[in-house]
Amino acid sequence: MEPLNLFQFFLLLVIGQGLFLAFILFTMKKGDTVANKLLAGAVFLMTHYTISFFLNDTGYRWYTGTLFLSGYSIVPLIPATFYLYLRRLTTRSPLKGVFPHFIPFLIQFFYWLPNNTDGFYGALDMEMIKSYYPYLIVRIGSAIHILLFLFYGYLIFKRLDFRKIPVEKISWIQKIQSLFLILAITFTIGTFLLWTVDLLVARHIFFTFISFIIYLIGYYGYVQSDILFDVVRKLKPKYQSSKLTPTRSKGIYLDLLDLMNEEKLYLSSSIKLAQVASRLQVTSHDLSRAINENYGGSFIDFINKYRVDEAKSILTGSQRPKMFAVALDSGFGNKVSFYKNFKKFTGALPSEFVK
Repeated sequence: MEPLNLFQFFLLLVIGQGLFLAFILFTMKKGDTVANKLLAGAVFLMTHYTISFFLNDTGYRWYTGTLFLSGYSIVPLIPATFYLYLRRLTTRSPLKGVFPHFIPFLIQFFYWLPNNTDGFYGALDMEMIKSYYPYLIVRIGSAIHILLFLFYGYLIFKRLDFRKIPVEKISWIQKIQSLFLILAITFTIGTFLLWTVDLLVARHIFFTFISFIIYLIGYYGYVQSDILFDVVRKLKPKYQSSKLTPTRSKGIYLDLLDLMNEEKLYLSSSIKLAQVASRLQVTSHDLSRAINENYGGSFIDFINKYRVDEAKSILTGSQRPKMFAVALDSGFGNKVSFYKNFKKFTGALPSEFVK
């Protein structure tokens, strides 16, 4: 066999990273262990798909048998696992009724299994490959894969309910949504390219994107490990010198909640941290830390969450004012900020929320 080229060496590193990340997520005891295992499954499936291409690109697949050629058949599991993971995060409910999500995979997997046991366990030749993977059937299968990505994309972006999700976890969910969208677009474009030109470079580009998705899941998971695994968050450097005790911090936060509920200071678009701190007779530094420790976000996120809840109340009323009026009445200074934060905290635009 020829030595690995630069791209193949890169794929080998990605495979190692993916297997390691999947193992860490699968064995993680912190946070939602069911969700962690589902994310581990998504990472493992993308890694397995990459392994199948690596074996094909290097020529090693001729020595592995069809057992290692099942990368194509596991594609339906990838969007399904992403969806089940995000559904778990948004509902926290037991994963009931998951079997239908595995049917496309099972049909395809058993279809590709060869009748010849020597072919299953032994080396393959091109004639065996062609007999197991008819050209027309492969195209039909690829079209079904695209439809599955579209179907699960609809479920992920339109059917998941963000309203019960803590604000600090919404950004993580949105990152996973974005990575799924990149994967779906890349898979669709890559499939059409293979149908038309069948260039090896198209496969290289596709698996490069998959590689970066695996790396980004690991990177985002590391950056937001306190959110992802419910780890006790460390104080930001600017708070480390503060002498605010946990009890006092909790007291300030509860006083803040009372003030917001009683006087609705968030309805003022010009409200500042210093003004609220003055009303509570605490320093801005201590108030900022109390919000960070007890709410898990910044002062402006805390205020905007109240504003979005106010806007939701207005939108669910009997009268439906114009969106600009809703923005002003809920404390936002402009429609851009209103739409951005409404989408951030609810997962939907105001017009979609009304419907």
